[in-house]
Amino acid sequence: MYFFCYQGRLGVMLIGYEWERGFLVPAKQAKLGVHYCCPYCGQPLRLKRGSKRATHFAHQQTCTWSAKGESQEHLAGKQVLAQVFQDQGWQVTLEEPLFMLQQRADLTLRRGLSQVIVEYQCANLSTEEVQRRQAGYRAAGFAVFWVLGNRYQKLTANRLCCFLSHEDQHFVTYHLIRTSKKLVQRRQPLIAFEPLRIKSRPALLKELNQIQQSLMRQLPEMKQIQSQLYQQGYHAALLPWMCHLPYKTIGMRKPAWYLAAQILIQLKSGPCSTQNLVTLLDIDANWYAFGLLERRLWISEPWLKYVLTLWQRLALVKRIANENWILTGRGNQYQHLTKKQIDLQQNYVQWRRQVVEY
Repeated sequence: MYFFCYQGRLGVMLIGYEWERGFLVPAKQAKLGVHYCCPYCGQPLRLKRGSKRATHFAHQQTCTWSAKGESQEHLAGKQVLAQVFQDQGWQVTLEEPLFMLQQRADLTLRRGLSQVIVEYQCANLSTEEVQRRQAGYRAAGFAVFWVLGNRYQKLTANRLCCFLSHEDQHFVTYHLIRTSKKLVQRRQPLIAFEPLRIKSRPALLKELNQIQQSLMRQLPEMKQIQSQLYQQGYHAALLPWMCHLPYKTIGMRKPAWYLAAQILIQLKSGPCSTQNLVTLLDIDANWYAFGLLERRLWISEPWLKYVLTLWQRLALVKRIANENWILTGRGNQYQHLTKKQIDLQQNYVQWRRQVVEY
């Protein structure tokens, strides 16, 4: 197991690459008169020994790969992860330089023919950088495994879209719990079912009330939604009751009732194929950025399936030939809010019985 260390602008290091033998050599074992270079940028290193500072290598010029200072959490977490994977039978290398990518992997795991890069992420990282690293590692023949630090422990799934992977119809993230030194997997269904509170005020009416309040407060997001609906001849608070759904999924910035309204408006114009509706969702949902998932359709298709199945059970839509759908129920908006509230309460029991649970 190798440990690489940077200190200062010129890149003080504890490990150097010996040209003649092609080995990584700790500074304490290095010999004077031997040529060493930086394993990252390839520039010559000078071996320094003294009484005031530990033996180390120093760059003669600024290191082009000089890393930003690492937090104590990141340094300690990598060592915890190294032990976790060693206990699982992996050969672990810390901070291995990947020259072809000009990238240092936090941990590199090898076992037999398998080789895996582990990225332990503690600081903020843009989606573009996640995608760049992911693509680079895969092109170099590595599987990639992302582990999240304390910063990401309490974030909602939408805030974690950048690091979500997809396994068995679930979204998955991995977190390191340093206090217990455990690697934890967190799973969430692709489509989450929101149970409705029957004994208290129906969740449908609560959602309608929230829409009204957002319109009155003129929240920016609601103003944008209302502007779009107005151009289509609809009002956010007066949409057909069938637009209020118990299904939600991760990654959609727009509310589910708005997306249901867009599906309804599309069906009112005539028969529409499942694929066209998926394309509509893929655009209108205004998705959060996914760093590891290559296709948002993994999310759009299941969500659309649940919506159309519910509407079909309520005799509001019908599937015809070639995966086309037509509107068979009323899809007109209400003229008065009171009438909509009454319909929501009257249709609630029937609506509840037909809900397709995940």
